[in-house]
Amino acid sequence: MAAGTYNITAERNQALQIDIQYKDDQDVGFDLSTTTITITVKDNAADTTAAFVDVFSGDADGNFTIAMSSSVVNGFPFNQGIYYIDLTGTIETRLLEGKIQITDNSAY
Repeated sequence: MAAGTYNITAERNQALQIDIQYKDDQDVGFDLSTTTITITVKDNAADTTAAFVDVFSGDADGNFTIAMSSSVVNGFPFNQGIYYIDLTGTIETRLLEGKIQITDNSAY
């Protein structure tokens, strides 16, 4: 199965939280309770060193949350990078990939 594409926009000085549910073709959530979910963020595809890596856990209904504190978002050395989310364990696949855009908060 090919990875889905989802572009993320994060604001400087703000925490980022994205709730995701991984479902099959019958609209039923995959059991992710025995799967490791890893997000990797890089400046670009050629980078050999990630700017951020974190591991999340999912539940039996396919739910998981990507969360980054404001200090993580502020620490990215780029305004636009790439990310990918991989599943390992009982399910091994690249689930999502896309661009991550870091914007200034318009309220500041």
